[in-house]
Amino acid sequence: MNIPRPYKDGASVALVFMLVAAALVEARPLWLDEILQLMMTRMPSAGEMLGEIPKNLGASPLGYLIQQATLRVTGFSMAYARLPEVLFGGGAVFIVALLADALGMRWPWVSASLFALFPLTLRYADESRIYAPALFFSVLATYLYLRMAKSPRLWTATPYTLALVAAVYTQPYALSVGLAHVAWSATEKDRKATAAGVLCLFAAGAAYLPWFLWSRSVWTRVIHEQGLQFSFSPHLLAMTFREILGAGYWGSGMLLILACFAVMRGTLEARTRNLLGLLILLPLIVGLAADAWFGYVFAVRQFLWVLPALALTGAAAIETRRRGAFVVAGLLAGICVMQSYKYFTSPSENWQAASVTAQKEVGADGCFRSVPDDHVRYYAFFEPELKKRTCWAAAPRVVLAISPDGTAEEWQRTIHQLTFDGYANPQETTDGKFRILTFIRP
Repeated sequence: MNIPRPYKDGASVALVFMLVAAALVEARPLWLDEILQLMMTRMPSAGEMLGEIPKNLGASPLGYLIQQATLRVTGFSMAYARLPEVLFGGGAVFIVALLADALGMRWPWVSASLFALFPLTLRYADESRIYAPALFFSVLATYLYLRMAKSPRLWTATPYTLALVAAVYTQPYALSVGLAHVAWSATEKDRKATAAGVLCLFAAGAAYLPWFLWSRSVWTRVIHEQGLQFSFSPHLLAMTFREILGAGYWGSGMLLILACFAVMRGTLEARTRNLLGLLILLPLIVGLAADAWFGYVFAVRQFLWVLPALALTGAAAIETRRRGAFVVAGLLAGICVMQSYKYFTSPSENWQAASVTAQKEVGADGCFRSVPDDHVRYYAFFEPELKKRTCWAAAPRVVLAISPDGTAEEWQRTIHQLTFDGYANPQETTDGKFRILTFIRP
C-alpha cells in the first residue's frame, strides 16, 4: 500500500512525540487542577459528573467524558489519567503535518516537529486536563475547513462542523478558530466558502448553546465567590508573548525572527499568510475579549489554538534553506528543549506525597486539619481516611497540613488557635512545597 509522504512523516513525528510524552507521564505529580478534574471523572456515573462540571469555570463536558471512559477501562493511576492527553497530543502533531501539506509546504515534517518541540505542546500532552484534546479538535477543524473551502458540500461541511462542535465542547475558546476560518474566506472573497463557514460556525455555536445557558449562572457565581477579575495592561501583552510557547522571551523572540524571515523572503503565499495570521490573532483577541466580558483571569492555556499556526509560520522560514533561518531554528529548538527540561525537573506541588505524610502523622489517635480549611478533600483524594479523621474537638495529636495556597494570615490564625487550645511543640515536615505540622497536647 502506497501511503502518501505527509502521512508517513506526520505519523513518524507523532510517534516520537508520544514516546517522549509517555516517558514523562509520571515526571511531575498531579497538581490541583488535575485533582479537581479527576474528582469529577471518578464519580460513579456520567450524569452525576455532568451536574458537577460547571463548578469548574469555563468547563465543557467532552474532555471529562473521555477521561471518565478511559479510567473505567484502565482503572485509575496517574499514567492512565494522562493517557488520553498523550494520544490527543500525538494526534495534533500528526494533523499539523497534514495541514502543512494542504497549505503547500514542502517539508510537512518540519512543521510537525517544530510544533512538537513547543514546551506547551508537550506540557499539555502530559497533564490530565482537557487542553490536548481541544488542541487536537481545533487543528483538525482547520484541516477539514481547507478541504471544505475547496468544495463546499454537505459531505465536506459535516465533518468540519463536527470537529468544531468537539472543539467547543472540550474548551469553549477553541471555537475562535472557526471565526478565523470564516474571516479568511471573507478576505479571500470566496463567497461559497464564507457562506458555508458561517453556517457551520452557527451550527457549532447552536449546538453549544444549551450547555452554555445551563452553566453560565454557575460560572458567574463562582467568579463572584472567588473574587476573580480581568485586568488589561501592557504587562498582560508582555506575559502573553513570554508564555505563548512556554519557552520564555528568548523562545518567542526566536520564533518572531523566523516569522519575519518567512514574510520578507516571501516563502508563504498571500492566502496562506493571511490564514495563519488570522489563526494567530483572532484567538488572542477573542480570548482576551471573553475574559474581559466574564471578568475571568488570564491564562495562556486559553490560546493554545495558535500554536499550530505559529509552528507553520516558523517552518516556512526553515524551508527557505537559508543559513540564518537554520541557525535561528536551531536556537529555538535548543531553548524549547531546555525549557521543557526545566519544567519537568523543577520542584512542584505534590499533593500525594503531602497526603501520605499527613496520614502517617495522624496515626491511630490523631486528627487532621488543613489550611485552607476546604482543602481537606484534596488530601482525601489520595488518602480517603483523612476525611474521616477531621476534627475540631480535643485530640491527643493534631496534624495540620498547609498547602502552597494557604496564606500567612490563615495558617498563623490556625496555629494561634491550636496553641490557645493547649497544643504545643509542633514538629514540622516539608514535603513537596507543603508544610506538615504535628501538634501534641501535653
